[in-house]
Amino acid sequence: MKTKCWLILLIMFHVGRLDAAAQSRRIIIDCDPGIDDAMAIILAMQYSGFDIVGITTVFGNAYLDQPTPKSGPLAQPAARFIADTAKASPGQITILAVGRLTNLAEAMKLDPNLTRNVKEVVLMGGAVFPGNVSPVAEANISGDPDAADLVLTAPWKVTMIALNTTTKVKLDDDILLRIKNNNSRYGSFVFAITRFYADFHKNVNHVEGGFFVHDPSAVMYLIDPSIFTVRQGPVRVVREGIAIGQTIMPAYDYQLEMAPWRGRPLVTTASDVDVKRFVETFESVMTRGTR
Repeated sequence: MKTKCWLILLIMFHVGRLDAAAQSRRIIIDCDPGIDDAMAIILAMQYSGFDIVGITTVFGNAYLDQPTPKSGPLAQPAARFIADTAKASPGQITILAVGRLTNLAEAMKLDPNLTRNVKEVVLMGGAVFPGNVSPVAEANISGDPDAADLVLTAPWKVTMIALNTTTKVKLDDDILLRIKNNNSRYGSFVFAITRFYADFHKNVNHVEGGFFVHDPSAVMYLIDPSIFTVRQGPVRVVREGIAIGQTIMPAYDYQLEMAPWRGRPLVTTASDVDVKRFVETFESVMTRGTR
């Protein structure tokens, strides 16, 4: 790819009802457009509790010619958009990050006050065991471990939805067919793009009974955090060597005094998920929506 990873295709969404928008959580979706990213975006668009102020993209699943966009990108780089938007609305912007964290790290460099201006960061990334690009590392984190370590150790509110949670939830064709039949706007599109995704999980990862729900899990946390069980602790990212991209949280209190974690901000991580409630809520939002 010839373009630098922080160049963006920025899509602006406007909520039709201003009174609803005033009460909605304002979010920026930072993604690496792929199948589960598309599902996450659609899920967020279906939920009336969100006011999506922009979508920024980072290097990841697709090249710029897949597919040809209907509108052109803004000239403003993603990191600048994130920094400027948060500065213009301090304490109001939640960043939903479902790709590598390059844009967030670059935005932090552009504006040292970003961590104070942003309300919250919810990201999909990280792994306890196993990883999906190595035995210990997840793709979004290992794609830019330096950026991930910077974001996860910054003094702001961060929630990490990692593989140990996202791999507990699977979507099967029964659910997807109901979404196809009951969502006239996006249902057929969601069903079509998940054919490749389902085959990949079955044939490559040997996952039966559906496919894992990665990026949409971060959206689901924002929709209803009570679906998840969480724990808190400082998180560091391995930045080189055989374990590059591994996310490490202390397991015991005494480990909090070890040098890499001592004095670092606490990160909220999802340790478990109520699968039944997750799937029911996901289908409900995707079929009936809340708009």
